[in-house]
Amino acid sequence: MSDLSVPIRYDAWATDQLLEACAKLGPDQQALTTPGTMGTIRATLTHLVAAKERYWRLLSGEEIPADGIQEDREPELLTQLIHHGNEHRAHVGSILGAHDLEIPHYSAWAWGLVKDRP
Repeated sequence: MSDLSVPIRYDAWATDQLLEACAKLGPDQQALTTPGTMGTIRATLTHLVAAKERYWRLLSGEEIPADGIQEDREPELLTQLIHHGNEHRAHVGSILGAHDLEIPHYSAWAWGLVKDRP
């Protein structure tokens, strides 16, 4: 496994953990927000997943839809791909915690404990 694949695999796993947990929330819970975050749980997750799709299209050389964010292919794009996920997962975690809802374990530490298991 290349060094670059490690943070990319973690980022995908962490987002999946959060999506699975939030899919179990009801519509009213998915509409929760808290000060200092991007918006509702639903809006933040929608933004996160849509941005990841745009980043992957850029990295693979695919064309971005006209309404997508246009960015260059500088190496910083890889850093943004990982950082963006961390930031918005933290937003959703803050919302969940502020409303006394369970926060899934999506830290790099948690991933390290489960990544090599079958």
